[in-house]
Amino acid sequence: MSQGSNLDQFELKERIRQSTDIVELIGGYGEMRRQGRNWVTRCPWHDDRRPSLQVNPARQSWKCWVCDLGGDVFSFLMKREGIDFPDAMRILADKAGIAFEAFKSSGKSAENRDQRNAMFQAMQWAVGRFHAYLQTSPDAQAARDYLHSRGLLQPAIEAFEVGYAPNEWSWLTDQATGAGHDPATLKLIGVAQERNNGGFYDFYRGRIIFPIFDTQNRAISLGGRILPEIAKNEEAQGRNAAKYINGPETKIYSKSDNLYGLNLVKANVEKSRHLVIVEGYTDVTMAWQAGLDNVVAVQGTALNERHIRLIKRFADRVSLVLDGDEAGINRSNDILNLFVAADMDLRIMTPPDGLDPCDFLLQNSASKFKELLDEAKDALEYKIQRETAGFDPVLDTSRAHQAIENILSTIAQTPKSLVIQKAERQIREQQLMARLARRFQVSQDTLINRLEEIRTSRRPNTSFAAKDSQVEDLGAYGDVPTANTELTTLKPPKSWDWKQREVLELLMLQPDFLELIVERIPAEWFAELTPRTVYDLFCGCYEDGIPATFEHLSSRSNDPAIQNILVSLDLIAQEKSEASNQAVEERMSTVMDWFYVQEVKASQRKTLAELEERKLSEDQELAQLQVLIQQERQRQGIRVPTDG
Repeated sequence: MSQGSNLDQFELKERIRQSTDIVELIGGYGEMRRQGRNWVTRCPWHDDRRPSLQVNPARQSWKCWVCDLGGDVFSFLMKREGIDFPDAMRILADKAGIAFEAFKSSGKSAENRDQRNAMFQAMQWAVGRFHAYLQTSPDAQAARDYLHSRGLLQPAIEAFEVGYAPNEWSWLTDQATGAGHDPATLKLIGVAQERNNGGFYDFYRGRIIFPIFDTQNRAISLGGRILPEIAKNEEAQGRNAAKYINGPETKIYSKSDNLYGLNLVKANVEKSRHLVIVEGYTDVTMAWQAGLDNVVAVQGTALNERHIRLIKRFADRVSLVLDGDEAGINRSNDILNLFVAADMDLRIMTPPDGLDPCDFLLQNSASKFKELLDEAKDALEYKIQRETAGFDPVLDTSRAHQAIENILSTIAQTPKSLVIQKAERQIREQQLMARLARRFQVSQDTLINRLEEIRTSRRPNTSFAAKDSQVEDLGAYGDVPTANTELTTLKPPKSWDWKQREVLELLMLQPDFLELIVERIPAEWFAELTPRTVYDLFCGCYEDGIPATFEHLSSRSNDPAIQNILVSLDLIAQEKSEASNQAVEERMSTVMDWFYVQEVKASQRKTLAELEERKLSEDQELAQLQVLIQQERQRQGIRVPTDG
């Protein structure tokens, strides 16, 4: 099996890939249109009269079957701009605003890999301890009563693995060493603090615990809500206890790259392409409990551009639900500009009577909540209403002028070359200009001209050309191959031995099978070069303790040829699964049965050879013959007779 690659480079590549919207990147070279869950555009590498280059935003992959090319954001930029991998990584890092130098390796990749694995394991252990305490401890009754008073029921508590941290200084840290976790690791993940005189104490005390998971269902951080009675006691003693506390940024957690609850609803969001964003943990859990399967929340930070990139992988339409207070309404303007700049369909809804979504759902049905979402205002209409509130746009010309400037500045942020086709965009803008002209009693041509002036004044240089003077040697990041000359003879998946392809297709569909495969099937069984190369990528994920998802496999190789193979295999696996009458588990059982039969046959051939050469004693020969008979009976499904 292959050894794990340099994890510092892996982390860098994965973060850049997650922060890059592949639809936006490829759409920057030509118009795109929706085709089911994917997008299509004309392939730049052949005379493509009908768009044949497919882009999958959820997988962050692209493929042209005509050219037999495909890959991820890096391979597209490398091919399109004629640059190598280090240049592509530098350019995309700069676009995403990621500090490139911060990820330089110090030759400690194995140490960093072990540390990350320890952090993931410690976080999952902490989540399990808090959850078990809430469920079973008599001392957690106040926490259970509070959740019950808030209307949260057991299925939601279990689905979100909600827990409780007892109001004790070292309840968790005292257990760490005995459970195989270094208390220093608990500090790294933000669940413990270091004492001035040595030792550690618990960070979360007297709080309901809301675990945060990434899209691979790994626990990565915690949010904590203090119990009201504990907060009162703290205030009585002159201490101000924050209502909510959130985990810090760590090597396994970034607030801007995750959304609370997305791990549970992402499959449904991918189908509906509609995401609802709320502001609190209990808003999400209550929505899920009510049967709303597309609701998530931000975590301890304002919604920002990195969130938008994550959202665009799964959704096209976003409904932003703001708390009904003035603060919630005031936050809408900055958020609106982000979504307009990302060319996303944003609707804004505020529950009535100043209620937050949790309280609204406690008092009303989920269907009523859905009605409000359906009636939510388009973002630009919301912007117009906010800017014109409280004055007459015709009589108060000064305020009207400022309102027009604010509205046009927002509209001007809409990209002109990405997702919406040119004709559709022109129609949409004409409708908006007509509405504004009527509202403000201003010529439509005047508004259009001013909009273009604003656009021209802020138009950036969007060239992707690499700046040689800024591109540094990536040797410090470990081995970073570009085109691998040894793999120029890679064969497409359809030409592989069917059994090898079947195993790798099933791993693509269900990465959880990897441990079973690794334990049962030796790497040498993948005799052909190409499937063995792909299998080695799976094994690298297994060895590093990283889920063998398509995204992580893609991040483990910089070779465009391998990227193309991975995309092809993934698409073939998805198509085959949709057309097959067999469940993935049944197909895996069939393959494992076949492999078992091959093992039995190999063992039989070895035993017969030994018998023919008479290397065994009479007793050994008899024992081996009995084994052969038993193996053959099992292979043919013949019941072995028993005494009596």
